[in-house]
Amino acid sequence: MNKNKVSKVLGYLFSVTSTFPVAIPVVLTLIILITKGKFLYDFMMPAELILFTIFSALGIIILEVVNKKSFSEYKKLVLYLSLSVINFLVANIYANFTGLAHGDTELTGIHLIFIVIFIILWHLFAILTSIECFILTKKLT
Repeated sequence: MNKNKVSKVLGYLFSVTSTFPVAIPVVLTLIILITKGKFLYDFMMPAELILFTIFSALGIIILEVVNKKSFSEYKKLVLYLSLSVINFLVANIYANFTGLAHGDTELTGIHLIFIVIFIILWHLFAILTSIECFILTKKLT
C-alpha cells in the first residue's frame, strides 16, 4: 500500500471517528425512542465525548503535516478544534465556579442559559470540525 492510500484510509477513519460525539447520542436516542417510546436526548453526552473530536482532528492535522500540506490548507480545522475545546473548557470552568459541577447550584435561570449556549456552540464547532475533517481527507492525494 502506498503512502497516499494509507493517508486516505487513516483520514476517513479519523473523519468517521470525529462524528462520534454527535452521532452516538442521536443513535442512542433513536434506540430508546423505538424500544421505550420516549424521547430522551442527553445534550451533555457529546461534550463528554470530546476526546473523539480532539483525537480525530489531531490525526487529520498530523496527516496534513506528513503529506507536506501548508498550514493555510488546514487552518480552519485548527480554528474549529480550538473553538470547540475553548467552549468545552469555558462550560466546565463556569460549572465549577458556580457550583453546578458539584451539585451545590441548581441548573436553572441564568446558569441554564449559559450552559446551554456553551453546549450549543460546542455542538456547532464539533460538527464543523467533522465536516472539515472530511473535506481535508477528500483533498488528500
